[in-house]
Amino acid sequence: PTLDVVAYPHLPSTVPLCTLVAAGRGRYCWTTYAAETPRPQRTREWGLQRLPEILSELTPPVFFAGELSAGDRKLLAETWPQPHSVCPPALAVRRGGVLAELAWERWQRGETVDAATLTPIYLS
Repeated sequence: PTLDVVAYPHLPSTVPLCTLVAAGRGRYCWTTYAAETPRPQRTREWGLQRLPEILSELTPPVFFAGELSAGDRKLLAETWPQPHSVCPPALAVRRGGVLAELAWERWQRGETVDAATLTPIYLS
């Protein structure tokens, strides 16, 4: 999943990790990951919400990674209680190499899926 690709470069983290990917109309596809784990371990289902709604479901401290807009970065800095951290925009992009590494590790563990059975996940 895309959010695992966003999370992976930031793990292990000393605090829970919240990953976000822009989904249009001011909303984000998002989830959270456990702290101090070397591989992405989600702690909740995926969500599709605006930043204020996301923040209402989180408890600090949290490290934020992903495609936050400049306006939402400002909103986060002004309204979210400390401590929190936001990864810099240059480190927030999805990288194909990360996806390849995660896939390679799964393949080595024998976790394969028939490509014909794959279907997208639609959030609403």
